[in-house]
Amino acid sequence: MPMTDDTTSVLGVPCFHWVPQSGPRNFGDELGPWIVETLLAQAGVGAVRPRDVRGRLLSVGSVLHFASPTDTVWGSGVNGKVWSQTFPLTIDVRAVRGPFTRAVLMARGIPVPPVYGDPALLIRRMLPDLPVSAEGETLVVPNLNDLEQFDADDIMSPLEPPLSVVESIARARFVVASSLHALIIADALGVPSRPLISAAEHPFKYYDYYAGTGRAQVTFARSVEHALDLGPVEKAEVDEDALVAAFPWDLWGADAPRGKEAAQSRARHQRLDAVTLMSDAQHERDRLGAALNGSKPRGDHEDPTLRRLRELQSNDLPLSGLTREEARALGRTLPHLRRKGVMDAPIMSVVVAVRDDAPALSQTLESLLVQGLTELEVIVVDDHSLDGSARIAADLASRDDRVRLVNAVSAGRGNAWNVGADHARGQYIMFCDGRTLFPPEACGAIAGTFEDVDVDIAVGGFLRFRADETWPAAGTGDDFPVDARFTVREMPALLGDREPRNKAFRRSFWESRGLRFPADGEAVGATVVSALARARGITHIKGTTSLRRDITGPTSDGGDARDALAGLAAERSAAQTVAAIGVPDVVAWYGEGLYEGPVFTALRRYLEAGGDQAPDDEAAAIVDRVLGTVPLPRDRVNPLHRLVLERTREGDLTSARSALREAQGVVVQTVRVLEQADLLVVQGLCAAPAEEAPVPVLCGDDLTEALLPTELDVSREGDRWRFRATYAAGSLPLERALFAALRLPSGLLLPAPVPATGLPRYRPKNAFLCEDVSGNLVVRRRRHWMVRGARRAARLAQASLRRRLRFR
Repeated sequence: MPMTDDTTSVLGVPCFHWVPQSGPRNFGDELGPWIVETLLAQAGVGAVRPRDVRGRLLSVGSVLHFASPTDTVWGSGVNGKVWSQTFPLTIDVRAVRGPFTRAVLMARGIPVPPVYGDPALLIRRMLPDLPVSAEGETLVVPNLNDLEQFDADDIMSPLEPPLSVVESIARARFVVASSLHALIIADALGVPSRPLISAAEHPFKYYDYYAGTGRAQVTFARSVEHALDLGPVEKAEVDEDALVAAFPWDLWGADAPRGKEAAQSRARHQRLDAVTLMSDAQHERDRLGAALNGSKPRGDHEDPTLRRLRELQSNDLPLSGLTREEARALGRTLPHLRRKGVMDAPIMSVVVAVRDDAPALSQTLESLLVQGLTELEVIVVDDHSLDGSARIAADLASRDDRVRLVNAVSAGRGNAWNVGADHARGQYIMFCDGRTLFPPEACGAIAGTFEDVDVDIAVGGFLRFRADETWPAAGTGDDFPVDARFTVREMPALLGDREPRNKAFRRSFWESRGLRFPADGEAVGATVVSALARARGITHIKGTTSLRRDITGPTSDGGDARDALAGLAAERSAAQTVAAIGVPDVVAWYGEGLYEGPVFTALRRYLEAGGDQAPDDEAAAIVDRVLGTVPLPRDRVNPLHRLVLERTREGDLTSARSALREAQGVVVQTVRVLEQADLLVVQGLCAAPAEEAPVPVLCGDDLTEALLPTELDVSREGDRWRFRATYAAGSLPLERALFAALRLPSGLLLPAPVPATGLPRYRPKNAFLCEDVSGNLVVRRRRHWMVRGARRAARLAQASLRRRLRFR
């Protein structure tokens, strides 16, 4: 990142500090980069190569209104003088100057830990050998903007070099100041002080600092003489260790110094609960009001600091980025909801959820804006991007009024789509992301289909692609009637297409059914299933209507146990909607893929994210309801999945978590299946941490029994185990699906995957039939080929006889 006059590189990381447009610099603002550099040097950080840093570090000063989306905040504060302030939702806040700043940021939907203190409070650590004495005179340090009111011979100018000002404060007997950092340095050095009312500065930043150091009811002096009469303020309550622990050591690829428990930095894409944050901000304002007023009568006038806090919490709120549910919970009205029925509404609304999609976003938007359908609106919802995606969308919106940019307050792809749906005005609505492309006539073809066929949902072909190949997305094939009207009753296979990016919905249908995506982007398919199950008519459009660029690396929204639980709840609702159709075959078909994919995925994420606060009882109840609604299919579910689901249903989530952890420690690297006469040979290689070898077995998916091989050869190769298991045909039950598995030393059965070399070639006389069930190897012992041949001949004879009798 290039350096500017207001940024100083500290070991490769740009540190922001306020610089006046002209003239000398204020000593307090110059302290920030120096404190950061000194703190790193004292911790021995110097040779560590910093990670790829996109933003800056904001530390000392009332500089939050200068923050950019990728910045990190450590000890900064809100400037009460600046009337209109916007704060990027993606700033990474580790600590703030005081609780007033925290209340403002939370009211904007930004999470802030309750860690308070200006970094200048650490000055004593920075200068441990600085002599501090009370032998000097009273030192007056005005604010930069108050200098003209004082005789230069009677004061210490804040424009002097920073260390000169610090040394002067250290020698002073008493400090009287409207310079906030002079007061902070005095507190850090233990020098008595009293704040002086500033004619130029708003009191907000002062009360913010004093409230953060346990002195919300501080009294300001009207003059130097009044300060001498009042005497010093109480000593500051400062948790220096917490402030040091909150320092963003990770920006330099370093850990906190040994002995310090580093504060957990919030992930940039952590799920944000706007309702909780904004509600807490209101409670925090009430608490600060009580602390500031104390036992003093309120009178007829609101305290100016509290009034400014209320204004900062109320002005410039990102209401456009709230969902209707969030606004309702906060008692807010969303203006854009009142504009739904305007006469110039477009035919199609396309909601584009964007998170760090800058490399591809321009192509996505261009593919929409060149559509033959011109009555189109494109609603780009930025989901806390850090790569400039929002700037790309804003630039295009400034040049094309069909494009609008909305910044979502709460994070998550599903939440972004919900925000966009609330803004949508078109008759039909589509959802995509910043990596989706549309053929030139796709939107027009979709809109025309709605006009020709009376349906609620139109489904198109959906392809994934990368530079060297293109392939159909799973479950989105062309095996459906084209331009015909049907429902999932006639076409249950539609329920396997959980992809939202290849569908358009009649907006009146979407809103009347109350369809909403879960915030967690991993579970949005559940909403698609619910929509398909409720639709009174669905049609399939011939050809490809959308494509999505395939990427490598993690694509999950992240999230915590609550997010995973919300995903489970969405799957429960979808299962209940499918069951309400009342067609057993549809429910059975849906259950075939439900437990191998979405339900187990959501449950696993919950179990892996769960901590002491995880609502296990709620998770168990949801899984029990899902299993009661859509029964587990027999012989079609991975045994490990079945075990984890059933343990969760029983409320034994400890065992479920243990099974997952143990299974993750074993990696089956290779498997081969050989058939020799009436023998089945399964051989392979696995990595396992246990000293005791895993044992290859065959088991049913209910895990009630495990069949041992008739011959077994296991040997250790470094940290891996090589195994060869031989099963005689006579030792296996007839026509029963048996999963190939490894029995771990604890007794847990871990299913073996389908061999990378593929399944054995089918031959009619084989004694065994090998199958691929959800990626796992399943074996069935068959009857002797002569018996099977005789039975087949008998069936063919019976069929032939029936045909003859029918035509007589």
